[in-house]
Amino acid sequence: MIGWHQNETHADLGQCHFQINYQEETVQRTEATFLDIHPLNVFDRRTDDLVAVLDALTWDNDIPHVTDDAVR
Repeated sequence: MIGWHQNETHADLGQCHFQINYQEETVQRTEATFLDIHPLNVFDRRTDDLVAVLDALTWDNDIPHVTDDAVR
């Protein structure tokens, strides 16, 4: 799984964070910009961002990672 979301368990990352889960384990969590409260507005904007994130995806020791700069 790769994407942005909100939850109460990671308040230290702000209102929104980017997360990568790989092989049933979280391998990255990074603070991200909170865009909007309305899910369709967020979906529209994050769909465009996803292309850039996937282009920035790298593998280190068989674990996926995205630089903080690529996450908005």
